[in-house]
Order: sequence, then structure tokens, then C-alpha cells
Amino acid sequence: MRQPSDEPTTLRGLAEDSPKASYLFLCSPDYAKAMREDLVMALDVLRHPERLTIITSGAGWDHTPLRDNVLVIDARTQSAWGGSMQGLHARTALNLLKQPGALQTHFSTADLRAQYEALVADTPKPEKLARARMTDEDVVSFIRAELAKEPKAGWTGLLRALRDGGRACEQRRFRRLHSEIAEEIRSGTTP
Repeated sequence: MRQPSDEPTTLRGLAEDSPKASYLFLCSPDYAKAMREDLVMALDVLRHPERLTIITSGAGWDHTPLRDNVLVIDARTQSAWGGSMQGLHARTALNLLKQPGALQTHFSTADLRAQYEALVADTPKPEKLARARMTDEDVVSFIRAELAKEPKAGWTGLLRALRDGGRACEQRRFRRLHSEIAEEIRSGTTP
């Protein structure tokens, strides 16, 4: 459905409509970088540019116009709040906004950054696991062997087993390969 023509279609347009509001963006580094130009233009029209905060991960913001508006989270966040990497930005925002008084006043990036640092200050970074990377062929062999033992095994359990065995495979790639192999087995077209 198309938006009515009077609704903003850019972040700058949104900021022009509500120049006194606080804005919180939760996004991956790639998505934040893709929006960089629009975010900078939004900053230009806000009455309080410090109230635009981007929660993301990854470095490279120090020499950009957004450096004061980016709250870069790190591996301590996952240790502090658990869960997978997916949704980590949202869990960070939720934990920051649950702090006493967080929603009673306008927040700034500096306020959120200070709260974040206080929340994760005593949290050690998780250990980097030295898992062996696998080729698609190796992953497919693993999946075939496991599905031969348990034909209804889901991708999440098999990925955990693979990782527990000291091997590495990105979640999306594993899920895709599992789906392909499971479909081959169902349709009887297994090589």
C-alpha cells in the first residue's frame, strides 16, 4: 500500500515533522551506513541533534558527522543479556529504556552511552571460540550424516551440534544448506 503523500518518506522528512522528538535507531552496521546520508540530513533539522541515537555494532564512526550519535555495542552486551547476536541491538535498547526514568525525559546519545557503559562495566567479553571454518561441502556432508541418523533433525539442533564439535558455520548458510539437503531427501533426489 502506498503512503499518503503528506507522510514523510525519509528520515530527514520525519525529523522535519517532529524536530523536538527523540529518535532511536537500532540497526546493523551495514544498514546504518546505508542510511548515513539520510541520518546526517535528519541531524541538520533537529532542534536537539543529541537526541538522535543509533545503536549499532562495529567501528568506523569516529570520523563521521554521526560520531556523537552512535552508541557502539560490543561483545559484553551478549554476555550481559544473553541470546544470539540476532536482536542484540533491540535487547540493548530494551535494557537501556527499562532503566528508572529513561522514558520520563528526553534521552540523549550521551545519556544512553553512559547507561550502557554502567550496565556492562563489570561484564567480561565472552571468549572467542576457535572453531574450524568449514566449506559448503563439509557442512553438507555433516548434515547428510546427521539426517541419516535422525531424518527429522532440525537445523538449529544440528548447528548447535556442529558448533559444539568445534566447527564453525554461519547460521544463515547452515539453515540454507540444511533446507536444501532436507528437501532433496524428502523428494528422493539425494545423490
